[in-house]
Amino acid sequence: SISNAGLFETMGFMSVLLPFLRPLAAVPFIIDGLDAVVNSDEHAQRAQGLLEYAGSYGLTTPPVALVEKAATATGALSVVAGTALSLSIAPAASAYTLAALNVPVTLINSTYFNGRQLVVALTPALRGAALSAGLLALGVAACQRRKLRRVAANDDGATGQCCNGKAHGHGLGRCCRRRRKEQD
Repeated sequence: SISNAGLFETMGFMSVLLPFLRPLAAVPFIIDGLDAVVNSDEHAQRAQGLLEYAGSYGLTTPPVALVEKAATATGALSVVAGTALSLSIAPAASAYTLAALNVPVTLINSTYFNGRQLVVALTPALRGAALSAGLLALGVAACQRRKLRRVAANDDGATGQCCNGKAHGHGLGRCCRRRRKEQD
Protein backbone atom coordinates (compact mmCIF):
# COMPACT_ATOMS: atom_id res chain seq x y z
CA SER A 1 0.00 0.00 0.00
CA ILE A 2 1.12 3.55 -0.66
CA SER A 3 1.77 5.78 2.34
CA ASN A 4 0.10 9.17 2.63
CA ALA A 5 3.33 10.86 1.57
CA GLY A 6 3.52 8.61 -1.51
CA LEU A 7 -0.04 9.51 -2.45
CA PHE A 8 0.76 13.21 -2.12
CA GLU A 9 3.78 12.77 -4.39
CA THR A 10 1.69 10.83 -6.92
CA MET A 11 -1.08 13.42 -6.91
CA GLY A 12 1.45 16.31 -6.94
CA PHE A 13 2.03 16.00 -10.68
CA MET A 14 -1.68 15.60 -11.28
CA SER A 15 -2.38 18.70 -9.15
CA VAL A 16 -0.30 20.77 -11.54
CA LEU A 17 -2.19 19.44 -14.57
CA LEU A 18 -5.78 19.50 -13.27
CA PRO A 19 -6.35 23.25 -13.78
CA PHE A 20 -5.63 22.66 -17.48
CA LEU A 21 -7.16 19.20 -17.92
CA ARG A 22 -10.60 19.97 -16.55
CA PRO A 23 -11.41 22.87 -18.91
CA LEU A 24 -9.79 21.03 -21.80
CA ALA A 25 -12.03 18.00 -21.22
CA ALA A 26 -15.12 20.18 -20.64
CA VAL A 27 -14.93 22.45 -23.71
CA PRO A 28 -16.24 19.89 -26.26
CA PHE A 29 -19.23 19.16 -24.04
CA ILE A 30 -20.02 22.84 -23.55
CA ILE A 31 -19.82 23.54 -27.29
CA ASP A 32 -21.78 20.43 -28.30
CA GLY A 33 -24.32 21.08 -25.54
CA LEU A 34 -24.92 24.64 -26.72
CA ASP A 35 -25.32 23.34 -30.27
CA ALA A 36 -27.83 20.72 -29.05
CA VAL A 37 -29.88 23.39 -27.27
CA VAL A 38 -29.89 25.73 -30.28
CA ASN A 39 -30.20 23.07 -33.02
CA SER A 40 -32.12 20.29 -31.25
CA ASP A 41 -33.80 19.27 -34.51
CA GLU A 42 -30.43 18.45 -36.11
CA HIS A 43 -29.34 16.46 -33.07
CA ALA A 44 -32.64 14.58 -33.06
CA GLN A 45 -32.16 13.82 -36.75
CA ARG A 46 -28.76 12.24 -35.98
CA ALA A 47 -30.51 9.90 -33.56
CA GLN A 48 -33.03 8.82 -36.20
CA GLY A 49 -30.69 6.16 -37.66
CA LEU A 50 -30.38 4.42 -34.32
CA LEU A 51 -34.12 4.76 -33.73
CA GLU A 52 -34.91 3.34 -37.19
CA TYR A 53 -32.67 0.39 -36.40
CA ALA A 54 -34.56 -0.21 -33.15
CA GLY A 55 -37.85 0.14 -35.04
CA SER A 56 -36.78 -2.47 -37.59
CA TYR A 57 -36.86 -5.01 -34.76
CA GLY A 58 -40.36 -4.03 -33.70
CA LEU A 59 -39.37 -1.76 -30.82
CA THR A 60 -41.51 1.30 -30.28
CA THR A 61 -39.64 4.49 -31.07
CA PRO A 62 -40.44 7.84 -29.49
CA PRO A 63 -41.95 10.64 -31.56
CA VAL A 64 -39.55 13.13 -33.15
CA ALA A 65 -40.79 15.97 -30.90
CA LEU A 66 -39.84 13.97 -27.81
CA VAL A 67 -36.41 13.18 -29.25
CA GLU A 68 -35.89 16.91 -29.89
CA LYS A 69 -36.83 17.72 -26.27
CA ALA A 70 -34.42 15.02 -25.07
CA ALA A 71 -31.67 16.53 -27.24
CA THR A 72 -32.35 19.96 -25.73
CA ALA A 73 -32.34 18.61 -22.16
CA THR A 74 -29.19 16.57 -22.74
CA GLY A 75 -27.50 19.61 -24.28
CA ALA A 76 -28.44 21.82 -21.34
CA LEU A 77 -27.18 19.24 -18.84
CA SER A 78 -23.97 18.92 -20.85
CA VAL A 79 -23.43 22.70 -20.71
CA VAL A 80 -24.07 22.83 -16.96
CA ALA A 81 -21.84 19.83 -16.14
CA GLY A 82 -19.11 21.00 -18.54
CA THR A 83 -19.09 24.49 -17.06
CA ALA A 84 -19.00 23.07 -13.53
CA LEU A 85 -16.09 20.79 -14.44
CA SER A 86 -14.13 23.59 -16.08
CA LEU A 87 -14.61 25.78 -12.97
CA SER A 88 -13.83 22.86 -10.60
CA ILE A 89 -17.29 23.00 -9.04
CA ALA A 90 -18.10 19.47 -7.85
CA PRO A 91 -15.47 18.09 -10.24
CA ALA A 92 -16.10 14.41 -9.54
CA ALA A 93 -19.87 14.66 -10.02
CA SER A 94 -19.40 16.82 -13.12
CA ALA A 95 -16.90 14.42 -14.68
CA TYR A 96 -19.06 11.38 -13.95
CA THR A 97 -22.15 13.14 -15.36
CA LEU A 98 -20.31 14.01 -18.58
CA ALA A 99 -18.98 10.45 -18.88
CA ALA A 100 -22.53 9.09 -18.55
CA LEU A 101 -23.89 11.62 -21.07
CA ASN A 102 -21.12 10.70 -23.49
CA VAL A 103 -22.30 7.08 -23.86
CA PRO A 104 -25.53 7.74 -25.80
CA VAL A 105 -23.92 10.65 -27.67
CA THR A 106 -21.09 8.35 -28.81
CA LEU A 107 -23.60 5.69 -29.88
CA ILE A 108 -25.57 8.23 -31.90
CA ASN A 109 -22.54 9.94 -33.46
CA SER A 110 -20.70 6.75 -34.40
CA THR A 111 -23.55 4.71 -35.90
CA TYR A 112 -25.73 4.99 -38.95
CA PHE A 113 -28.47 2.85 -40.38
CA ASN A 114 -27.94 1.40 -43.84
CA GLY A 115 -31.10 -0.44 -44.87
CA ARG A 116 -31.57 -3.15 -42.25
CA GLN A 117 -27.97 -3.04 -41.08
CA LEU A 118 -26.49 -0.87 -38.36
CA VAL A 119 -23.00 0.33 -39.28
CA VAL A 120 -20.57 1.47 -36.59
CA ALA A 121 -17.78 3.87 -37.48
CA LEU A 122 -14.85 2.69 -35.40
CA THR A 123 -12.84 5.91 -35.06
CA PRO A 124 -15.66 8.05 -33.57
CA ALA A 125 -16.64 5.16 -31.28
CA LEU A 126 -13.08 4.80 -29.97
CA ARG A 127 -12.75 8.57 -29.60
CA GLY A 128 -15.92 8.65 -27.50
CA ALA A 129 -14.73 5.72 -25.39
CA ALA A 130 -11.38 7.43 -24.79
CA LEU A 131 -13.11 10.67 -23.80
CA SER A 132 -15.32 8.78 -21.34
CA ALA A 133 -12.27 7.04 -19.87
CA GLY A 134 -10.53 10.40 -19.45
CA LEU A 135 -13.57 11.85 -17.71
CA LEU A 136 -13.74 8.86 -15.38
CA ALA A 137 -10.03 9.37 -14.57
CA LEU A 138 -10.71 13.05 -13.78
CA GLY A 139 -13.55 12.00 -11.50
CA VAL A 140 -11.36 9.50 -9.67
CA ALA A 141 -8.60 12.12 -9.35
CA ALA A 142 -11.07 14.56 -7.81
CA CYS A 143 -12.18 11.92 -5.28
CA GLN A 144 -8.55 11.11 -4.43
CA ARG A 145 -7.72 14.80 -3.92
CA ARG A 146 -10.69 15.18 -1.57
CA LYS A 147 -9.64 12.07 0.34
CA LEU A 148 -6.03 13.27 0.63
CA ARG A 149 -7.16 16.66 1.94
CA ARG A 150 -9.19 14.92 4.65
CA VAL A 151 -6.25 12.70 5.56
CA ALA A 152 -3.91 15.70 5.75
CA ALA A 153 -6.32 17.61 7.98
CA ASN A 154 -6.95 14.72 10.38
CA ASP A 155 -3.72 12.71 10.57
CA ASP A 156 -0.20 13.50 11.71
CA GLY A 157 1.11 11.28 8.91
CA ALA A 158 3.83 9.67 11.00
CA THR A 159 2.19 7.65 13.74
CA GLY A 160 -1.47 7.80 12.85
CA GLN A 161 -2.14 8.63 16.48
CA CYS A 162 -3.77 11.68 17.93
CA CYS A 163 -2.02 14.36 19.94
CA ASN A 164 -2.26 12.59 23.30
CA GLY A 165 -0.70 9.40 21.91
CA LYS A 166 -3.86 7.31 21.71
CA ALA A 167 -5.21 5.80 18.53
CA HIS A 168 -8.89 6.74 18.72
CA GLY A 169 -9.69 6.08 15.07
CA HIS A 170 -9.62 9.75 14.28
CA GLY A 171 -6.78 12.01 13.36
CA LEU A 172 -4.81 14.79 14.89
CA GLY A 173 -7.13 17.65 13.99
CA ARG A 174 -10.22 16.17 15.62
CA CYS A 175 -8.40 15.15 18.78
CA CYS A 176 -6.82 18.57 19.21
CA ARG A 177 -10.24 20.20 18.81
CA ARG A 178 -11.69 17.85 21.41
CA ARG A 179 -8.85 18.58 23.86
CA ARG A 180 -9.25 22.33 23.40
CA LYS A 181 -12.96 22.03 24.22
CA GLU A 182 -12.17 19.94 27.33
CA GLN A 183 -9.59 22.50 28.52
CA ASP A 184 -12.05 25.42 28.22
